[in-house]
Amino acid sequence: MRWQDCSKTSLVLVALVVVHVISAEEAIADYIFGKPVNLGPVVNSQYNDGWGGGSVSADGLSLYFDSERPGGSCSRDIWVTTRVTVSDPWGPPVNLGATVNSASNEECPFISFDGLSLYFSSFRLPCLGGQYGGDLWVTTRATPSDPWGPPVHLDRPVNSKNDEYCPYVSPDGLLLLFSGNPPPHTAGGIYTNAPDRRHRAPGAGPRILAHLSTLRFLTSVHPCQPTAGWGRWL
Repeated sequence: MRWQDCSKTSLVLVALVVVHVISAEEAIADYIFGKPVNLGPVVNSQYNDGWGGGSVSADGLSLYFDSERPGGSCSRDIWVTTRVTVSDPWGPPVNLGATVNSASNEECPFISFDGLSLYFSSFRLPCLGGQYGGDLWVTTRATPSDPWGPPVHLDRPVNSKNDEYCPYVSPDGLLLLFSGNPPPHTAGGIYTNAPDRRHRAPGAGPRILAHLSTLRFLTSVHPCQPTAGWGRWL
C-alpha cells in the first residue's frame, strides 16, 4: 500500500551527493546532502505536489512533476515548470493537457535524457495493474519544441498484474529501472527491464547496480508511519 505524507507534499531541491560504488552490494557517499530548499509558491501549491517525485530535463530547464492542484483532468496530473537558464527561477507550472493526462491518476514522471520521451505511471485503462491499477506508460515527441503524443502502454513484460511506478531510464535509453509490488502486494522492489526482472536479488533491501554510481529508490519507511508507508532515499 502506498502512504501519503502526514502533511502536504511539496517539491524541494536537494544538493547533489556523489556516491562511490564499493561493490555491487554497498555504496558510500563522499559527503552528505545539503539542506533542502523549498521551490516556493510559484511551483508549489496548497495541494500535494510531487508525491511521485520530480524529474528535471538534462539541460536543467524543465521540471516535470505530479500534482493534485486544480486545473487538471483528475485528482493527480502531470505538470511542467520551465525556466530560461539554470540561474533563473522556475516559472508557473503548466498542465500537460488531455493528451497526456487522463481521467485517472498520473504520477511519477521521468523525462528521458534526450527530452523526447516522458515515462510515467498511470491508472488509466487498459491496464494490467493490481490493487491500485498502476502501469507504466510513455509519451514521445519528435523534438523538444513539439507537443507530446498519445501515451503508449509499455505492456508485458514490463507491466504486470501488480503495480509498476517510479520509472528511470538510463542516458543511453537501454536500461529501465522502476519500482514494483510483487505478489501478494506486501513489499515493493526495484526491477529492471531484463528478462528475469521478477526475481529479486537476495537480501532485505535494494542493491545498487555495479555499473551505476547512484541509485535513488522508494522504500517503505515513512516519518509519520515508522513501520509502513513510503519514502525517497539515495
